[in-house]
Amino acid sequence: LSEASRGRGGVVWVTGEVGIGRTSALDAFASSARSAQVLRASASGETLPPLWPFTQLARAAGDATLEERVDALRRAGDGADARFAASDAVVRALLALPPPRPLALLFDDLEEADAATLELLAFLARETRTSPVLIVLALREGAASRAPDALRALLRDHGDVVVPLRRLDASEVTVMVRAITGVAPDRLVSAVVEKSGGNPMLVRRVLATEWAAAAIRSADAELEGSVDIQPELFASIGRHLEGLSPSSTQVLLSASLLGRSFTFPALLAVTGLAPDELLARLDESIRGKLVVRDKSGSYRFVHVLVRDVLSKRLPAHERAERHRMVGHALLGVYGDSALLHADELAPHFLRSAELGEAPRAVEL
Repeated sequence: LSEASRGRGGVVWVTGEVGIGRTSALDAFASSARSAQVLRASASGETLPPLWPFTQLARAAGDATLEERVDALRRAGDGADARFAASDAVVRALLALPPPRPLALLFDDLEEADAATLELLAFLARETRTSPVLIVLALREGAASRAPDALRALLRDHGDVVVPLRRLDASEVTVMVRAITGVAPDRLVSAVVEKSGGNPMLVRRVLATEWAAAAIRSADAELEGSVDIQPELFASIGRHLEGLSPSSTQVLLSASLLGRSFTFPALLAVTGLAPDELLARLDESIRGKLVVRDKSGSYRFVHVLVRDVLSKRLPAHERAERHRMVGHALLGVYGDSALLHADELAPHFLRSAELGEAPRAVEL
């Protein structure tokens, strides 16, 4: 922003997973940029007309001329010359907005932007290098891999400054828990960190459950039980799974039955996939920040709640059938040493007792 005030503007990207706080980061920036004229827009929403974020900017600025020129670009058709002239007219109108300067243009949810908006952004971004204009673009992490060509080109040509938002560590979760609830007992904080993975949105959702309320009421409350996955929490976590291919989702459904952590050989036996295909599916899940691989080579879900939601997506009968399949697959993996893994194997057969597996669970 300081550089933009000296006529050397640019583009800044704010990236992070769902719920990490991209919108909150834009809020904080807007409230602190007191010397600038801040205009905000969002590409989020269904059935929006092309260029809607720029219409939002025009209305935020209260500039009828700018809005008329955005409308003219929307009607310009596919002719290259006509679209260039109309795009240039929009950019000139933006740069001609009255002071204060610098001008900060904030775009949220860019992964949902239409092609016309992205093309106009690229046009505008080229002008910022010699103008007192800063463009801040909030983009969901991982969205670029499935993005249209226009977004990938924007990242390639104007992606030099990226601010990645990270998950909260235990001390930061402690501050957040205390701010929301007024207390922060160590056992509660540890459980919230484990279940949320430090994702701020999931921290809030977990603290809104009956499980958290009971833990707060009693310092001696048992914290090992599962979180009551309320509809809002289920939907929030479900957004983390958006964009994952159906085949990778099926792999994670199987992995969710193995536990928070799982090994490659076990998952290979359960899914029946070829090793290369399973590695590709796990790599996609790692890129999507759903799974991590630890130093031992094992895998684990980044949030306990992601695993819980995946498991609860399965109807009861299908879940029982999958537990039976998992149990038998693991018996094949462990062979003669199966009894050494009884603590791992027995729950799968117990959870498929309705399918006749109770005797095997008791035997183990």
